[in-house]
Amino acid sequence: MRVNSTVVVLCALILSVVQIFPGSAYNRVTQSPQRTISLSVRVVLVGIDRAWVDTDLMTWNTCARQLIPQEQYQTLQITGAGTGILFKLSYDIIFAAQSFRDKYVQFLKSIEVKKKIENPCFTFRIWNSDAQEYEYTTHECTNVLYDAVQVEEWLYQNREDYGGLPTNGWAFIITYLPELPFMSFTDERNWGKNPRKSPLGTPHYYSISVADFDGGYRYEETEFMKGWGGKYRQFFVDLSAGPIPWTEGAGEGWGDSPLQWALEDFDIKLGSTFGRTWLTNYLASYIWEGVRNFVVPDFCYDPPLADEYELAVFFLDHRTSEEKSNVNLENLVNKLAIKAAYDDLCPYVKNTVTLSFKATSDFEGLTRVIEDSRLTAESIFYSSSWDKQRKQDYVNLDPVYKYLQTNIGKFVGDYGRDAGKVTLPVFVFVFSGSLRFYRQWKWFISDYDRLSGSFNGVALGDFAIIGQPHNTIVAGDRDSPKQPGKRIGFTHSIIHEVGHMVGLVHPHSYAPWGDFSLGAMSYFTSDVVFGQHDKDALRRGHVDKLMIEAGQLLNEMNETLGTRVKSTEEENLVAKAEELLRSAESDYAKMQYCESLGTIKNALTQLKAAMEKAKALPTLGHELQNARAILPVTLTVGIAIGVGVGFVVLNRSQIILKVTKRREGLPRKVKEKYCSECGWIIAMNTKTCPRCGTSQYYYGESDNMG
Repeated sequence: MRVNSTVVVLCALILSVVQIFPGSAYNRVTQSPQRTISLSVRVVLVGIDRAWVDTDLMTWNTCARQLIPQEQYQTLQITGAGTGILFKLSYDIIFAAQSFRDKYVQFLKSIEVKKKIENPCFTFRIWNSDAQEYEYTTHECTNVLYDAVQVEEWLYQNREDYGGLPTNGWAFIITYLPELPFMSFTDERNWGKNPRKSPLGTPHYYSISVADFDGGYRYEETEFMKGWGGKYRQFFVDLSAGPIPWTEGAGEGWGDSPLQWALEDFDIKLGSTFGRTWLTNYLASYIWEGVRNFVVPDFCYDPPLADEYELAVFFLDHRTSEEKSNVNLENLVNKLAIKAAYDDLCPYVKNTVTLSFKATSDFEGLTRVIEDSRLTAESIFYSSSWDKQRKQDYVNLDPVYKYLQTNIGKFVGDYGRDAGKVTLPVFVFVFSGSLRFYRQWKWFISDYDRLSGSFNGVALGDFAIIGQPHNTIVAGDRDSPKQPGKRIGFTHSIIHEVGHMVGLVHPHSYAPWGDFSLGAMSYFTSDVVFGQHDKDALRRGHVDKLMIEAGQLLNEMNETLGTRVKSTEEENLVAKAEELLRSAESDYAKMQYCESLGTIKNALTQLKAAMEKAKALPTLGHELQNARAILPVTLTVGIAIGVGVGFVVLNRSQIILKVTKRREGLPRKVKEKYCSECGWIIAMNTKTCPRCGTSQYYYGESDNMG
């Protein structure tokens, strides 16, 4: 059995198919955002002449069309709901100097490695009439490989040569380097005419080495990438690399050809009037995909924020006695690595991990649900031809999911879903032989993991479920060539699926090549750490929640103080909270989200304390009763000692009477103080805007119904 590394994917979330043409980019959300976030993107073009690109067209933005994201609402993929966040993106397009280009090419050539290995882009099939199925042959060719991690590090260390990384955003380095070895379009066409022979030419790629964290199984075909990123806030893409084989994120059939091929095939003249438009659109596609995958990703679910994440992992063994004695599951999961991943992702959250190992027979009714939901059949639909059936051996996930929901108390005693603790249960089913989960749509069975024939895991709203066949665990013994004793474990799968539960999405959500990145949410790398894009997204999302809460509480606080007797203590608390909010926004603008979160929590503590004290203050209505009781005496004294004092008291009484009428519900126009920068309503006694920190404001009137 030959195992393809790009398809030995341990986890999958059932989401919509990637759109190669992102039409959703042009569907503007109409609701008013609760927060507007400014981010910068530096696009560094290396080997691309300024005369080849129309930068005005690239940044062109109308209500119906934008080539690259400039105003992007954030949504939840599962429900389609908005998070209340609107990203406003600005772009700095830089054409790298020739000296930098030469320096970069020199570095690449210094780490260049040539390997004659099978290239999955050059595979053909023939029909075997005896076996009644197709036989696939993948050809060897000479490939030039560059270590992707070394390239990423070199670009980071030399970042000042292209302007550095933005303080509030990302840098995308897009290169076109046809002087590097490549396969010509003629070589590609010649191979297409005779696919039984190995292709000529020498394509170049960026490569990584991937092995399973738990069992050491080494994945194949991780050499064929066209870019890389994720350790820093930068990503590089080489347009002259490839061709790139399909990736698991998009499904079979997706690929990416070198730019040279398209230029020759379409007869594009770089620098011509049409050529400028064509290349501008071409580059914008990569920028759009990169920005949506890494800079402003959506969320899978609404990201929960709590003091503690409790990762409760339950292994449910459904294997034979022989299989159990052959492989001990406890040796294929690393509790410390799971905790370390989430400590790094959310350092401000207490993360606890518990592991439990049971048999499915230990829980009443579970074994019966599995067996009753099992589909064993010889299928024509899933065979390679109409003459040969293919064996199907699946377990329907839905009845198992329903059982777990109904019996969750048997597994989790204290199921938390509040600000104190969020429990994140993970049920890991280990099946005998090649048995695995499926989900059904009409007659179609969901099929994601090519090694096992089905998807391996799914993150649901309340918990995650993973299903792994025993045959997948012992892949090294069954591989061709064999990797004796090498196993595939569970640590990566668990980290990945919990990542979805806390809100994270795949880096291939908007482009398959996004999987060429560091991080546990990728299908390509089997990492047990999170990429910088994952950390930014979740931390920023958590701060946004608290910022929105603080803004609402501050408005409520100012409204409350407006109906209470003036108190210096409460006003000082509010002023302190406003100062903390400004500090939190300052850290946020520099993408220092952990620091911002700590400060905003302190601000909320101040505001909540001030609110409790403000509610205990006497209202202006109570003051009115006292004023009426002493009014005759006050007037008499006023006449005796002068008109001035009496006027002051009357004026005071008129103010109180106006407040009373307002509280009785009489509609009237009231004067409001507005921030000149963001339009936020500011308390009359506040000098600066608690939302954006500006001290510029103006006055206006609004209807007030009391």
